[in-house]
Amino acid sequence: MPIKGIVSAIAPEQRIENLSLGEEAYLDAFSLTVTERAIFIDRAAFVILKKHLDENEENLFDDHILVKRIGKGLTEHDFELDMTVIPEYDFTLDDSATYVDLMRHKDNHIIFYDFELEKLTNFRSKETEPAEENLEEQLREAVEKQDFEKATILREKIKNNSKK
Repeated sequence: MPIKGIVSAIAPEQRIENLSLGEEAYLDAFSLTVTERAIFIDRAAFVILKKHLDENEENLFDDHILVKRIGKGLTEHDFELDMTVIPEYDFTLDDSATYVDLMRHKDNHIIFYDFELEKLTNFRSKETEPAEENLEEQLREAVEKQDFEKATILREKIKNNSKK
């Protein structure tokens, strides 16, 4: 019997687990949970594909790391994290209880065990953030140009600045 009507399907969202082999994307640093023993990334973490950005837009990601899919699985051997794109970003070190809890749900995470950890006693000083008015102006321009990916990023930056 033939199919009548239209079959509706949702395209895969831009999530780290859906990256194709060799594909690069930006991942929000807040998506990483750092413990002394491991770094955890939720498999469903949202990413912004690098191929959809021009060079000017890449500069907006001062709190994102570059991720590259280098294998077909979902282990630390299948992803490459470029932490050099945010060398001055200070992660919060979670405790061993968080590690134990996340290990109970390890199938939901990509786990990196092999990394160098530098423990800081104080947060390093950051350069001043661009004025919120400037971000709002950039947001208006992005909406006018119908650049919705950039608009989403700018909304997040404005939201994060208002929390500070």
